[in-house]
Amino acid sequence: MKVARDNLNPRNPKLKISISIAVFVLICLLAIWGASQFNQVGIVWYSIVPPLLAITMAIATNRLLTSLGVAVGIGIILSSVQKNVGFEMPWFLILGSEGWSISKSVIGTFNLSVIIFIVLILSMISVMIISGGMQGVINWLSQFAKGSRSTQLVTVLMGLAIFIDDYANTMIVGSAMRPVTDKKKISREKLAFLVDATTAPIAGLAIVSTWIGYEIFLFTSTAESIGIDKDGYSMFFDALGYRFYCLMMVIFVFVNVISGRDFGEMLKAEKRSHSNGAVLAVDATPMTSKVFSTLSHNPAARISSLSATIPIVMLFGTMVTAFWFYGGSSGSFWSWTTWREILSRVAEEGNNVQVLAIGSGVGLFTAII
Repeated sequence: MKVARDNLNPRNPKLKISISIAVFVLICLLAIWGASQFNQVGIVWYSIVPPLLAITMAIATNRLLTSLGVAVGIGIILSSVQKNVGFEMPWFLILGSEGWSISKSVIGTFNLSVIIFIVLILSMISVMIISGGMQGVINWLSQFAKGSRSTQLVTVLMGLAIFIDDYANTMIVGSAMRPVTDKKKISREKLAFLVDATTAPIAGLAIVSTWIGYEIFLFTSTAESIGIDKDGYSMFFDALGYRFYCLMMVIFVFVNVISGRDFGEMLKAEKRSHSNGAVLAVDATPMTSKVFSTLSHNPAARISSLSATIPIVMLFGTMVTAFWFYGGSSGSFWSWTTWREILSRVAEEGNNVQVLAIGSGVGLFTAII
């Protein structure tokens, strides 16, 4: 009986792989059947194979990057089939042609700016940690974070404060609060939820943020294409009350933190963390590199919160200046109308991420000096 139970255990690798393969095949068969029934031009059943393969492989093998790599490779081959290139060309020429297209996309201005921004801001955070600045911030926050509930509330409030960009919010708040939440025996699962719940929802509600600037550009383009006599910002405000996910998530995270009530898997994670201090599950695989997560300040460094707050202020100050420069506005700096035009213009020209990259570069330079 024990052997039978072990074989049926969801953690059994063979069972997990078997179920993943069965689900993959079943969905593919359903897609084939659906394609034969509807027979729409330009739609092929195997378009679902790459994402489906990535998901099922990741579940079966617990190897995310390998799964994504295989899925991308299969996607390259299938896309060539869709273009009627098929196998008339040698396979290595097909892969080379599609690979070159992907590489051109990766090294494009937007994607390259994203990569540069991430590298620079992570470098800035690393310097802030080593110089003792982040420890100074942690020491300052610790006077407000007396217990588990107050620590979670501080995390949420920090997420609300850094509203101008969701990328920066995630990396700065997560890095600053991780040592504090670990000390208060708050599970990493809960920290991840608190950070995530105050990034995208806040960026989607803030009237000034990099994401809203992009949305305004999309609204404006849509209004022009369908003949609506409204600007993008007006449409954003019209839609603001219908952002149910953003609004409900912000409400929920405050209710959750203040009430201290969890449920499901989060409740299990919190019980584990509070009972034996295991903030990470035994079988957890953190996405953060081991080097970055174990990074600490130099023993000889002077602990001061200014070593972290000044680079962050410079980061956002430079972003505001860069927005003003790229937006090319000559109106009042304190006017909402002026900033509405600036954000829309910067998004329209695709300079949002370049602004982030410039700001993180200045922040890194400030942290170093």
